[in-house]
Amino acid sequence: MVLLHKTEAPTGLKDYRPISLIHPIGKLFAKGLALRLAPRMSQLVKDNQSDFIQGRRIHENVRTVLNALIAEDDRRAVLTPLPNRAVKCRASVYAHDLIVFLHPSAWDFICIRQILELFAGASGLSTNLDKCTMAPIRCSQEDIQAVQHVFPCRIQEFPTKYLGAPLSLSRLGRADEQRLVDAVAARIPTWKGGLLTNAGRATLTQTTLSAIPILVCQT
Repeated sequence: MVLLHKTEAPTGLKDYRPISLIHPIGKLFAKGLALRLAPRMSQLVKDNQSDFIQGRRIHENVRTVLNALIAEDDRRAVLTPLPNRAVKCRASVYAHDLIVFLHPSAWDFICIRQILELFAGASGLSTNLDKCTMAPIRCSQEDIQAVQHVFPCRIQEFPTKYLGAPLSLSRLGRADEQRLVDAVAARIPTWKGGLLTNAGRATLTQTTLSAIPILVCQT
């Protein structure tokens, strides 16, 4: 790639014209090689490299490291085991949120705070306690007070909502989902069907109906 002068005395980028000196055959070869390698990149690149690999997310590294640190404390019996081993991984990452499952004891929260501080020192990703929320599940008031003393954060009652989606220990009922069903049905007026082609109907469905769950969860 070289820059050719547009004027005799160029003074800025706008006075240059980028020209690629690569032969078209080389470009075609590189494109074909990239297309052939793309489906196998997950096999060629290690799991700890998550950027620019289809199907991987950068926050998977955060989850892997935190789960490894927490698993080491579990192995050393530092943390209280969760009942029935219902949760395989204590730490889960979604978007920019981190969810950690812990026993309601002050010692466990002291340990997890030290793990988060250790992770912050290595990665630069610090935990803001003012934005942290604890959702106690079948916990006594004494346990909640003891935990808040070492890990001051907001308390949110359970069952609760996460990103607008209701969370519960039991299966969600019809009433919990009815609001979303009504919102979708209201966006499908029958008179529009006769005015659109099949492609237009598919586009309307994808662009409009797919956004309704997000809107309903935010309100």
